Amino acid sequence: MVKDRTLQHAVMAAYENLLMHHRYPWVVLHIQVPPDFVDVNVHPTKSEVKFAQSNLVHELVRSALRDVLHGVSEERKESILGLREVSESRNNFFPSAPANSIHPAKSAQFDRLGSLLLSTPKSETESDFSNSFSFAPAPDEKKSFPLSFVDDPVRIIGQVHQTYLLCETSEKLILIDQHAAHERIGFEKLKKQLEEGGIQKQHLLIPQTFDLRPSQGEIVKKYAPDLAQVGLEIEHFGGNTFLLRTIPILLEGTDIIELIEDIAESLQSVEKLTPFHQRIHEVLERMACHGQVRAGDQLTHPEIEALIAEMKITNFAGQCPHGRPSVLEVSFSELEKMFKRKV
Repeated sequence: MVKDRTLQHAVMAAYENLLMHHRYPWVVLHIQVPPDFVDVNVHPTKSEVKFAQSNLVHELVRSALRDVLHGVSEERKESILGLREVSESRNNFFPSAPANSIHPAKSAQFDRLGSLLLSTPKSETESDFSNSFSFAPAPDEKKSFPLSFVDDPVRIIGQVHQTYLLCETSEKLILIDQHAAHERIGFEKLKKQLEEGGIQKQHLLIPQTFDLRPSQGEIVKKYAPDLAQVGLEIEHFGGNTFLLRTIPILLEGTDIIELIEDIAESLQSVEKLTPFHQRIHEVLERMACHGQVRAGDQLTHPEIEALIAEMKITNFAGQCPHGRPSVLEVSFSELEKMFKRKV
């Protein structure tokens, strides 16, 4: 067997944010290159090869595979969000279909998410998250709405355990992990802003002071210019005290100090091994995780609709940025077999 670290790294880079840690995909690549493009004499036993332009090969493989994964997710229209949990291996090889960002109605609960959620008009009564969501809406509220990648209209049934959204089509039952789905939406929004020139940030009228442990403070001082690129402008105030001058607009209302501590701990654990620019997606993952709807947050019917509408236009909405599935489905045919209606 011949190994090439360039190809291995390119494959894992293509699957970034689509697999859980310590999970690895099966991939078959067919690469045609001129014979003089490959050096087979880099290892005494000929077990490794080296490409003449390894950086070019790496980027071609990574981008091509990422495009294929994105295409697979779009084509799998038999699944509401492109993910069907048939087996773990199938799950790891086929990331889910694209979905989109949220449009929930404005409420006290969603205000803390800032502009991550696009506001739509809503009555004061609807904004009250203390009201439990009804799983049996009035007949005129039992509306269905189409999704671009599903043939049948989707009807929202309700929320289960204040964590999972329950929907149905004419052929299947669909469960959505509200936190995982919203986390992917936030991550893709932050990543897009970064790629387009920088994460949108808001200047605080009065800079917020906060203290860090000495080890955390050293990390923050070292990476202050990098953190500013992701919307966190932090200035050393003396001793273990710091000033927070800007925050990402998408994370307005969240506990930013807790986020900074979390990022500092993460960077400290591997800072000698990996430079910041290679860990930027991990930083965005943590930012997205801190700013999203959580398990235990009660959602109203319009907010569930808005969340699903955002999933419809978000890439890889079938997984959270950590690789966990955000969507599961069970066909009614499978349910009938489970209940022994069919044998």
